[in-house]
Amino acid sequence: METIKFKSRLDEVARKAYAEFEEKVQRTVFLNNLSPTVTSAVITKALNQFGDVVSVEFIPNYTIPYPIPQCALVEMKDPKQAGVVIALMDGHPFMIDLQYPGGSLSSVG
Repeated sequence: METIKFKSRLDEVARKAYAEFEEKVQRTVFLNNLSPTVTSAVITKALNQFGDVVSVEFIPNYTIPYPIPQCALVEMKDPKQAGVVIALMDGHPFMIDLQYPGGSLSSVG
């Protein structure tokens, strides 16, 4: 009986954690092809025009030893604000790096 209660509690905790994760995903914006010189302060200042930025997390690239365009996950206060950012930025470059070592061109799409 104790084992069943423990498993039930564990399932409840896992469901709650997953629901919180899903909610966070719905209010998070993915930015790619950012210039390697972009900082979280720059992103925060720019996106605060559209809502409240909760956090900025850069996604590191460990595969190439030189600066390349980077990506970031930007968490907004709520899903509606994230939707506004996505709608306004769709197809519009934001602090992109057009040239990086290797001479390739990158674009935001």
